[in-house]
Amino acid sequence: KQWYQRRVRALRVSLTYRQLSTSPQFNHVKSSVVTQIQPKTPTTLSKSDSDTLFISSSMFRNLDEGKLSSSSCNVSVHFYPGATASGILNHLRSDNTFATHNQAKVNKIFLLCGSNDIDNILHIPRHLHSSININDDSYDVMENQRTASSMTELIFYLMDKFTNAAINIVNILPRESLARNEVINSLNKHLYHMCCNYPNLNFIGTESKRSIFTDRYGFRRSELFNVRGSDNIHLNGSGLIKLAKILKFLCHQPDIRVST
Repeated sequence: KQWYQRRVRALRVSLTYRQLSTSPQFNHVKSSVVTQIQPKTPTTLSKSDSDTLFISSSMFRNLDEGKLSSSSCNVSVHFYPGATASGILNHLRSDNTFATHNQAKVNKIFLLCGSNDIDNILHIPRHLHSSININDDSYDVMENQRTASSMTELIFYLMDKFTNAAINIVNILPRESLARNEVINSLNKHLYHMCCNYPNLNFIGTESKRSIFTDRYGFRRSELFNVRGSDNIHLNGSGLIKLAKILKFLCHQPDIRVST
């Protein structure tokens, strides 16, 4: 019984983070914002005209910046497949396209980082990266601390570069396995507490109150992720629509901060 209770606690996504209030407008945002639904819409604006940035590993790969944008919000998406938190930072520093952004004009940034660090912390071989049957025998506490430090460094880099921007940090999305979710919860807590200490940081929780990628019991909705029956990290078409809807809604809000 104790083992089962521990497994339930670990498999569930932690629901202790600050959340945004649920808005009825959220469900009315059009879902055609991912490239799997419609081809990417060309934009006549350059990167230097962007006021909203989306930054991640491949988690943001299929977000269509043309569909996310509007007359009041010009979105630029930067994604780096396979990149860890430190890898995203290295890519941003060397990305010539990213360097063209007008630092004074950018007023919102949405960041999702850490997804590719989880298996490194657990020392999981590449051929098992989508396996559900993972244990924490090789959990590396020092690697976990290094990852948290890398996330902090990445966020500070964005804060220093875009001093006028509100930086909105999306929680690492849930997985199927016990060991991975234990690590994810610890890193999400780190991000949440960091957001509590800086006025221009917002923690965007996808689960508490919203339950976008989990059911009402806190378990992952695997039908929204690639390769059903596995622990694949990536969202499928249905999952991408849900992610795109909330991001489009939030990036069009003048002030998305809500008190705890």
